[in-house]
Order: sequence, then structure tokens, then C-alpha cells
Amino acid sequence: MLASPLRSIANNFTSNHFDLQTKYCPMQHRSIAVVMDHAISFYRELLAGIGSYVSTMPHWGIVPFLAEARGLASARCRNCDGLIGSLYTPALVEAALKLPIPAVTVSGVLFEYPIPRVSPDNEAVGRMAAEHFLERGYTQFAFVGYQKFDFSQQRLASYENRLRQSGFATESFLFQQRRNTNPGVDLLTKAPGLRKWLLDRPRPLALFAANAMLGFCTSIACQESGLRIPEDIALLDVDNDELLSKLSKPPNSSVALATHRMGFEAARMLDGLMSGTKPLETAITIPPIGVVVRQSSDALAIDDEDIAKAVRFIRQPRSQAITVAEVVRHMALSRTTVDRKFKELVGHSLAEEIRRNRRERAKTLLASSDLPIADVAQKTGYPGNIELSVDFRRNLGQTPTEYRQKFQIPRG
Repeated sequence: MLASPLRSIANNFTSNHFDLQTKYCPMQHRSIAVVMDHAISFYRELLAGIGSYVSTMPHWGIVPFLAEARGLASARCRNCDGLIGSLYTPALVEAALKLPIPAVTVSGVLFEYPIPRVSPDNEAVGRMAAEHFLERGYTQFAFVGYQKFDFSQQRLASYENRLRQSGFATESFLFQQRRNTNPGVDLLTKAPGLRKWLLDRPRPLALFAANAMLGFCTSIACQESGLRIPEDIALLDVDNDELLSKLSKPPNSSVALATHRMGFEAARMLDGLMSGTKPLETAITIPPIGVVVRQSSDALAIDDEDIAKAVRFIRQPRSQAITVAEVVRHMALSRTTVDRKFKELVGHSLAEEIRRNRRERAKTLLASSDLPIADVAQKTGYPGNIELSVDFRRNLGQTPTEYRQKFQIPRG
């Protein structure tokens, strides 16, 4: 049950925001207030998605606002026709709900407030992270997140649940940040506690960080503690922030969110609200795209030096296709012995491990570059783009172009 002041705001929001036919006509100029911190990749991609929708609406104009409640209470904001914002504090949400215009939030916190929302499917994010590590043979798991932010709690719960289904437990380190701050503020000043906690954990450890900033901070904490990534700690975060990934050593693997689509859908939802159409859904969750595998989690947690040596050799960057015979020669073992060890310890053949590695490298290039498909094939060891397409269709159910399109801004 909503508290009385919040119920009052909710009732005001409902009566003001779903009966707008007389106020808005389809082609009049509309000013859209946008409340977003563009310093972080996640928010910039949201803005790009919003911009993609705005580009189809020539009568729309963007009016930027800082993430401050007083700005939302200003006459300038009240005179806009609608608002899209990352409303991550109670003050921001309550200010938006008091406005005489429709508003949509794209924040992953404060789910208890009755405001239209587009957010990631955090349950799917946590499950995807767990399965990424389970596929690599890990038996010891950890999570780094926030104590009071909804998106972190939801990702942790799903991560724990999926691991529990496979008979494993999870340990957690949770930063205790206030709910009226932006997730990510002052994290580095609290790193000593994280360093000590990491050193006390069993290894090898599969660690899932709730977002890219936490992944970056964890990577730094590992470096400063002398912990090797991925040998001691395999690290996976969320957001696929390419800058933070490159600053991490080695680059962080990440669950890629459909952030462009989130921004686009938020603008589409606002368009309907401004036209007086009561939406079928006022809470839309967008599933994640997939894991972009980089060096931080590109390991197998198997205590066998022969297998570890083979995997390291397979995963070295190369533009030519590697063969089973080359790996066998590198290991100085018989092919029968190598195949037996892979099937017993990894669960599939040496040839399949080579194919999986090639496919993961192609997926990463497709998601993070604009290289032509033929160049992606050449750089990842496929004989040609036809073989790349056949492999993707057989194992992913889509072409390389279709896979890449999931990472791009939606159109129309």
C-alpha cells in the first residue's frame, strides 16, 4: 500500500496524464524535457535511442535538464509537453509526478513509485551472468553490487537463484550508498574494503559486478591486491561500457543491455501518453542482448594444466584459423589423450572448443565494431563470410548481420 502523500501524487498523476486528448494535437510542436547524466556510456546510449525516435518526429524538440528536483519544478520544465528522465532519487521522481505533463523514467531504481518506466530485464541479466560462468566450469561464485539499489538487488537475486539451481552458493560484497545519490559516486574511495574482501575469497572465483562502474572498480581492486584476472578472479559486469572496459586490465567482459532500444521505447511510450493514449503497459522490461566476452572472463576453471595450456593457446589473438592438429602439437600429447581430456573435463571436444572460441571472438567484433562481415570473418579465423554465416545460423539462429543489429539503435 502506498503511503498517503505518495498515493496523492499517484492519483494526481493518473488523472492528469491519461486524459490529454484536448491538450495535444498530433502535429503541434512539442518540447521534450530530458533529464540525463551524459557522462556515463549507459546514459549516452539511452540518449541516442531517444534521439533515434526524435529523428522521426520533426515537430519534437529536446530541452535538457540537470538531474535536480528544482529544475523539474521550474516553469521551463512545466511548460514542456513531456519528460523522459533517469530519475534515480525520490526527490526527482516526486518532482516528475507533480508535473502537469506526462513523464517516463528509464532508471533502474525506485520501482515502488507509480511512474511509467522502461528498464532492463534484470532477472534475465543475472541469469545470463550465472550461465556464462557455469559454462566455464566455475564452482565458486561472488557478486559485487549495491545494497539499496533495485537493479542491483534484482540482478543478485536472479544470479543466486540460477546458481542455486545448479547446487552452488554466492558470496556478496555490497556498497552501502544512499538512495539519493547516483550509483557509482565515490566508489573508488571505498575500495580498501573491497580489496580485503577479494583477498579473503577462495580461488578461482567467478565474480559478477552489477554494472560497468563496479566492474571497473573491481578490476582496479584486483590489480592493487595482486590478484590475476582471469586466472584468480574471472570478472563479468553489465552495460558493455567500452571505455571502462578498455581502462580495465585485462578488458572486462560484459552483459550488453539493449540500451538504445530502452531510450527508443521510452520516447515511444511518452509519445502515446502525450497523445492521450493510455498505454497497455506502463512498465516495460527490455531483455539483455548477450554477453560480450573479453579477456576478464575468457577462461575455464578446470584444474588440469594440459587443458589450461590448450585453452590459452586457442584463445591467443590470431587471424588464421587454428586447427586441432596445431593444438595437439602445442600440447605434446596424443590426439586421443587430448580429446579424452576435453570431453571428460570440459564437456565437449577440442574441435568444439576451437569453434566456440572463434564464434565468441566474431560476436565481440560484430557487437563492438563496424567492420564489414567479410573482415570480421577474416580476423577471427573463418575461411570466409559464408562459413561465418553458416556457423551463426546453426548455433545462434541468426545471421551475423542480425546479431549486429541487436546492438544498434532501432529505427522507426
